[in-house]
Amino acid sequence: MIALTISVNPMKTVYYLFCALIFLVIIFLTPLNIQGQTSFSNQDSNGDGCIGMSDMLSMLSVFGSCNSAFISCGDIMPHEGYEYSTVVIGDHCWFAENLRYLPSVYSAISTSSSTSPQYYVHGYEGNDVIAAKATSNYASYGVLYNFSAIMEPGVCPVGWHIPTDPEWQSLELALGMSVAAVVNYGWRGSDQSTQMRSTSGWDNAGDGTNSSGFNAKPGGYSYSNGYQFIDGHGFWWTSTASDATMSIARRLSYSEPRVYRYNYPMSNGFSARCIQD
Repeated sequence: MIALTISVNPMKTVYYLFCALIFLVIIFLTPLNIQGQTSFSNQDSNGDGCIGMSDMLSMLSVFGSCNSAFISCGDIMPHEGYEYSTVVIGDHCWFAENLRYLPSVYSAISTSSSTSPQYYVHGYEGNDVIAAKATSNYASYGVLYNFSAIMEPGVCPVGWHIPTDPEWQSLELALGMSVAAVVNYGWRGSDQSTQMRSTSGWDNAGDGTNSSGFNAKPGGYSYSNGYQFIDGHGFWWTSTASDATMSIARRLSYSEPRVYRYNYPMSNGFSARCIQD
């Protein structure tokens, strides 16, 4: 019997590990347009003035994703078979249309939950995702989500997330809402809703200017008794919960130039947007 002996040279091991580290640094800290992708303009991801290990780890966290987190805002962002328009508002990059992610679908009348993910298409009463996606309301307004659904992994692409209440406030400030008004509840601001509403589709000549590029559509909402307010009002979740059963959301109306901020039951089905990390 022949014994097989494998010798390991510690110096060679260290050398190979060092080479591997240098390779990773070159790959991940080189501007991505050299690799045929859109440039990653801020390689100092933690803002400490140095490009170091934490910056490399930040980029490694999205390596291998099919959806690049490093698009230039204004480019198309693909996610789950749909291509979303994007827009810069203030310091952030937003989806310029409502989310359409629909892994399952529920009837608003028969189901309502604040703890398990629920997905609805306005006016659709059934459980067939393909049929729900074939409706005109899905095409026009996307999906209505309860709060649990917007907090599910994968609802937004890698490198994106559901905006927090402070991130919504940042949008409103960028559109001219005052610092004093932005923290209030109820109707606030001046003409921010008009700037955000789409130029068609709102009831009673309530179309906006869409000067912000947000392109808000009046998708209404769902609750335990069915669906309400399509073509007249739109509701959008933030990811900021007020307590165990309520969360902060925004409402835009055909008849109101201001933006409504309020706490709503997590069981309601509202529209959602994504914002870049």
